[in-house]
Amino acid sequence: MEILRTPEERFAGLPGYPFEPRYTNLGELRDPIPGAREQPHTTIEGDGHLLQEGCGPELARVVADFIARTK
Repeated sequence: MEILRTPEERFAGLPGYPFEPRYTNLGELRDPIPGAREQPHTTIEGDGHLLQEGCGPELARVVADFIARTK
């Protein structure tokens, strides 16, 4: 399978996107994860498709932390 990637410099200076790109790895592929302005990027490991079922307590903590930071 041929994998095509957008060069990193193409992400520089995008209007309305003032943060650096982050990715999740999907085997040999990578998938962009959009960020929230001035918020830390959080990665929850160990689950796949249904994050709320496989990692519910960890997801709840991340959401609660986000709410506390943005009040």
